Amino acid sequence: AKFANGVLRNFTRRYETMADFIQTKEDPREKLTLEASLPPVWVDYFVDRFGLDEAEKLANSLNQTPFITVRANNKFNNLNTEKMAEYQEILEAEGFTVAPSPLSPFALRVTKGNPAHSSLFINGEITIQDESALLAVEALNPQPGETVLDACAAPGGKTVQIAEAVGRTGHVIACDIAENKLPLIQENVDRMQVADHVEILHQDATTLLDRFGENGSEPTSFDKILVDAPCSGVGLFRRKPDTKYHKTLQDLDALHDIQVTIMNQALPLLKKGGVITYSTCTITREENKDVVKAILDQHPDLTLKSFKHWRDNLDQSIGADGTIEILPHTYMSDGFFIASFEKN
Repeated sequence: AKFANGVLRNFTRRYETMADFIQTKEDPREKLTLEASLPPVWVDYFVDRFGLDEAEKLANSLNQTPFITVRANNKFNNLNTEKMAEYQEILEAEGFTVAPSPLSPFALRVTKGNPAHSSLFINGEITIQDESALLAVEALNPQPGETVLDACAAPGGKTVQIAEAVGRTGHVIACDIAENKLPLIQENVDRMQVADHVEILHQDATTLLDRFGENGSEPTSFDKILVDAPCSGVGLFRRKPDTKYHKTLQDLDALHDIQVTIMNQALPLLKKGGVITYSTCTITREENKDVVKAILDQHPDLTLKSFKHWRDNLDQSIGADGTIEILPHTYMSDGFFIASFEKN
C-alpha cells in the first residue's frame, strides 16, 4: 500500500492527468498500450494484423461494457419481426431496456436489467447468447428432420439452437470433453424444451472417430456438423478482461493443431452433400484463416462456402474468401469467426 501510494503521489506531482502522461510517449503502439490497458504483445499483434487505425478502434472498444444479448426460441419456426417486437414489449414492460440486435433478427440487446429474471427466460421463450456466437448455427442452417453433431457443445447454447431448427423429427448429438459441463447442456435443453431430441455424450472431439467411425461403438453419419472449436478466446477480451493478461502467442500454434485435429476427426462423419461449420470466439490468423487453409489443403473434396451477400448488415465482416470474421468493435459484440464447408 505504501509503495502504490508513493507511485501515485509521484505521478500527480509530474502530470495533471493520465492523458498528459500518455502524450509523452512517441511510439503509437506504446500509447495504445496505455490508453487501452492492453498488453504490448496484443497491441503488436493487432497492429501487425489489422493496421494501426483498425487496431486502435479494436483495442479501445475492449474497455466498453459488453452487451447482454438474448436469442428467441424458434422451436416452432414461428419467429418473425412481429414476434420479436412482442418479446421486446414484454421485456420493456418488465423493466428491461431492450434494443434489436444489429447482427441477428432473432436477437435482442438488453442494456439494463438481468434477463435471466424475466418471465420469457424462465418460460424458455428466450435464452442468453452472444449475438455473434449465435450466427454460427444460423450459418450452419440445420433443417427439420436432420441429424446434427455438435462436437464441442458445452454449455449448450448452440446445441439448443440446433435442436430448435431440426425439430422433433430431427436428432442432435452434443459432445463435450468436460464431463462436469454436461449438466449445463442438460439444463439448457430442458429449459428451452428441446431435450426430447438431444443426446448428450461425454466425448473428446479429438477422438470422434473412435466413437462414431466405422470401427467405433456408435457408427453414425451426420447431415451437418458444428465444430465450435476450443480457442484462445481473444474475441472475448471485453467480456473476460482478465484473460488478456494471461493469453500468449505461444498458445496459438498449439490451438491451431487441436482445431485441425478436431476437424479431421469430424469430416469423415459428414455425409456427402453435408455441411460442416467451423467457428471460434477468437480473431487470430492462426486459429481462423490458417485453419481454413489447412483443411482445404488436406481435403480436396470440400468446397468453402461464401457468406458474401448472405446478409447486408454482415458484408463488412466478410473476407475475400467468403468467411465471416467479426471484430469486437465492428458491432460492439464478441469477436467471432465462422467458416462453412460443403462435402462434394
